[in-house]
Amino acid sequence: MKIRLLALAMTGLLVLTACAQKQATLTVRIVDGAETGVLMVADLDGGSGIYRLGADDGPVTIDGHPATADDLADGMKITITFDGMVQYSSPMGFYEIYALDGDGSSVDDRCGLYLQVLNDLWAAEPGLNEGATQLAVDLSGLTDLTPGEKAGLAWRFGEDCRLSPAMEVPLEVLWQEGYLTPMTEGGEEDPNLCAWEDGCLFSITGDAETGFEARKWRSGTESYAFSDCTARMAEDGSWTYTVGEEGAP
Repeated sequence: MKIRLLALAMTGLLVLTACAQKQATLTVRIVDGAETGVLMVADLDGGSGIYRLGADDGPVTIDGHPATADDLADGMKITITFDGMVQYSSPMGFYEIYALDGDGSSVDDRCGLYLQVLNDLWAAEPGLNEGATQLAVDLSGLTDLTPGEKAGLAWRFGEDCRLSPAMEVPLEVLWQEGYLTPMTEGGEEDPNLCAWEDGCLFSITGDAETGFEARKWRSGTESYAFSDCTARMAEDGSWTYTVGEEGAP
């Protein structure tokens, strides 16, 4: 009997140990989706991963206090406690979520700001987008988002344009990889003498505090820009912006 009880105790200990080993945490920022409950979140733990999950996939707390999915907001940092396993889809997902804990003082929806800018730029001078079947986003010159936030922003913009997934590459890479067509002599050596017949490139440079510029590019002679943009954050962490000048640069 003692041997049997010892064996059962050891089995229980192994189960508890396995359960403890499976628990992990990940700190992310909500890029978009708090209003719909389908969250796009970006890794803030040093990686560039983006994930999709439901706002009600686990118990929600804010600053450790009981809350609901409705209390989550775009731009909020949350710590996800999960079983340590991720679904390697695009975006990635989780198998089992144990808890979502939001940081109520962390709301800063810069991703929402820049997503609005990109969508507004898409709507401006729509002829530049006409017939595009591919999309690229260059955020390398945007200095106030993490790699994960940039990846989430590019993905969401591609979804809004129904051209997902958007490529995250600058003009030079599109040119080097053969996406561009020379318009005139010298195009083989200069991307600004080329056109992207099948796609459109969007870029943002700068930051929300000191100002930024957004541009869409179809060819060396066909582009449109929002220049001298300034932005302001409200108390709730949302942002608005104004365009200083817009048109063909």
